[in-house]
Amino acid sequence: MKKKLWITVIITLLLFCLVSAIIFTLGCEQQSKAEKNKAIARLYIDELWNRKNLDDIDKLVSDDFVNHSSPPGMPTDREGLRQFITGSATTFPDGFYTIEDIITEQDEVMIRGSFKGTHRGEFMGIPGTGKEIRMTWINVLRMKNGKVVERWMKYDEINMMSQFGFKLIPPGEQKNPFIGTWELQSSEQRNADDPDSPPVYPMGRDIKGYIMYGEDGHMSVVLMNEKRPKFSSDDLTGGSVTEKTSAFDSYITYCGTYEVHEKEIIHHIQASLFPNWTGIDQKRLYEFEGDTLTLSTPPFPMGGINQTVILVWKRIK
Repeated sequence: MKKKLWITVIITLLLFCLVSAIIFTLGCEQQSKAEKNKAIARLYIDELWNRKNLDDIDKLVSDDFVNHSSPPGMPTDREGLRQFITGSATTFPDGFYTIEDIITEQDEVMIRGSFKGTHRGEFMGIPGTGKEIRMTWINVLRMKNGKVVERWMKYDEINMMSQFGFKLIPPGEQKNPFIGTWELQSSEQRNADDPDSPPVYPMGRDIKGYIMYGEDGHMSVVLMNEKRPKFSSDDLTGGSVTEKTSAFDSYITYCGTYEVHEKEIIHHIQASLFPNWTGIDQKRLYEFEGDTLTLSTPPFPMGGINQTVILVWKRIK
């Protein structure tokens, strides 16, 4: 009886030792794999991003690599990563990525770090400024067969862009895009009832003009034919009826306040060369394209025909 008990105890101890040995071995293997993945991740940062040693990219990055944080328009494969690193090296020739923390979980490695580099080349349309740029970043890398097979990255974009001089503006405080001075590029008048009819130019083709929108909500506009004839006399009130009529027909100006709506801007006219416009509101449909502003009028009567005027302006200030 005692002999059977001892045999049972011995077998139990042997099984315990065997299981412990297996668990220990697996733990060592997992630890060894984790350390290996950490080493690959460090090489990925140091060799590719810091030393710009792209000769090692095939050794460190899998041929089926996928970059989940590739810039817009850039391939997400290994060749795209090569292009990305090359572009980054041009933008920040002395750029250096410092690893602050590195954590592994199964096949994934999370790296937290910081970056410092001098902005020498174009970045997001911004020419080189010579400024020292700093930011923090997080990389998540998935490993397969000893190589990086997937990449995710996030960096402190707001802080980085603020160093370029950009300011984050809350939605309710976004700048009014009309504010500034605009110079006339073209002006044409069309028959609103016959869109296919050719445009007409009642003030001629040689029109010069400016429109200004202030931050305080005031606006002013002036349009004139550059070739409008001068009076025969320098006396402001001494022109003939013909001269005054010609001057009036070749010049438009008014001022007042304005308010912006989703698809239209309203000019509240307070003073105008044409007296009938004083005290009225005029609506303009608008469209922005870069530094170009297109304003068009709703149909209005002119010369017995419903007309639409389209004016194209370019920002100069």
